[in-house]
Amino acid sequence: MEDRLAAEAAAAKGGSVGKKGRGKAKAPGRRPVTKKRAAMDARREKKEKEAKAMARAEAAASRRAAEKERERTRAVEEERSGAEARKQALADIQKARDDAARKRKTPPSAKARAKEKQR
Repeated sequence: MEDRLAAEAAAAKGGSVGKKGRGKAKAPGRRPVTKKRAAMDARREKKEKEAKAMARAEAAASRRAAEKERERTRAVEEERSGAEARKQALADIQKARDDAARKRKTPPSAKARAKEKQR
């Protein structure tokens, strides 16, 4: 008898034990989930999970594509600037050669001028 009274007191105090002392008591007025409803919920959750995975994969793919595009743009820009630098370097070398040639060329001496006049 004391065991029964103790069990009833524990049930009243805790509120989590069901009618027969097994598990939680069900909320009043709530219907149990049917197998059909549980299957529908499982399918819906599976579709949501798949959609999230697809979105993650798509985001990663677009990130990779953007990175590749940036790398291609950088390579083209680097190549173009390198070509311009080569052209500038060649122009500088040619200018230096022209300046050196002009400096080597000395005005004719007085004898050479006199000789030119005689001709």
